[in-house]
Amino acid sequence: MVEVEERRRVWWAIVILDRFVSIGSPGRPFATSEPNLDDTLPCDDEAWNQGIINSSSYSTLSSPTTSHMSKFALLCQAARLLGQVLNHVSGASSHDDELWMQLDRTVTSMLEASVNVENPDCDRIAFIYSTLLALHTSSLSPHPSNPPSPLHQHRTERKVQLLQRISRRIIANVSTPHSLLGRDPKSMSLWALFFGYHMCVEQIKSKDPSSHDIVVLVRKGFEEADVRWNVAGVYLRLLEAHEVMDGY
Repeated sequence: MVEVEERRRVWWAIVILDRFVSIGSPGRPFATSEPNLDDTLPCDDEAWNQGIINSSSYSTLSSPTTSHMSKFALLCQAARLLGQVLNHVSGASSHDDELWMQLDRTVTSMLEASVNVENPDCDRIAFIYSTLLALHTSSLSPHPSNPPSPLHQHRTERKVQLLQRISRRIIANVSTPHSLLGRDPKSMSLWALFFGYHMCVEQIKSKDPSSHDIVVLVRKGFEEADVRWNVAGVYLRLLEAHEVMDGY
């Protein structure tokens, strides 16, 4: 059972990284096949670290999310949803408004379920935020020449609302232990760094004066994280380039 669990955990880790990397390369073929609903999720993290495997505690991808599921298992569920979002925005169904709204509702529900708990998992929340941004970022669509759908305006409004909601939540929680970008650099999540960069790019593109505070806040978070993660410094330089190009 140990070898089976090791293989399972490695496979899911590849799925998670593969989907996340693909956010920046929409349309890129996935390195792994799409997980099935009956695929087994990794076992409890603490039990695994202690060398304990209890087959009765396993959950599948279709299992309802519960507080007893490990962080790894919950992230696996989020990764599958990210894969569905990326397939939607980069495929022929990108202008299927019904599917878009269904994905929007599903991701939003997963986000709220992750936030409204006693001890929110910042890493998973950042991952889900990145999934929402991928769904709502129009630049991910490979069909810009297609005529806008009847719900194009609705999509645009939802994107603006999403950015505003994220900004308010980050600003409100910046000094708390549950902050996405204000934590000790040693415990900072790479998901959070990427999400912060992606969100700031969208804020800069919007040229909304009210976005100034959140961009400054995230830049400060990157400066602090740069002592641990070199990629934070890279994101800072990229943001400076975006500010110049977009006249921010």
